Amino acid sequence: MTKAKNAKEQEEGIEPKQDDGVALQGVDSSQNLDQEKAGPDPAANEPDNKQPSNETVQLIGTDSERTGSHTLFYEGAALNFINGEIEVKAELAAKLREAGFVE
Repeated sequence: MTKAKNAKEQEEGIEPKQDDGVALQGVDSSQNLDQEKAGPDPAANEPDNKQPSNETVQLIGTDSERTGSHTLFYEGAALNFINGEIEVKAELAAKLREAGFVE
């Protein structure tokens, strides 16, 4: 009966149906081959473009005391202030405020 049905469908211009399982397997394997040829997705390895939050802080003191360059050694780092100002990460700015070095 299947041969007769296929012959009738071919006469009418209808292609016989293929097994869904075979068709899906063919699609999946070709997609896998295309992905292997293309390599890994380059967008997956890109770093986030988020900027860390920086903050500009000023040394405590008067304007005349801040003039020039000043170096503060804090937690093993040398922080160079120009005219009493420096731009640092927000976390470090909070620590410097707590320690009483900046406004």
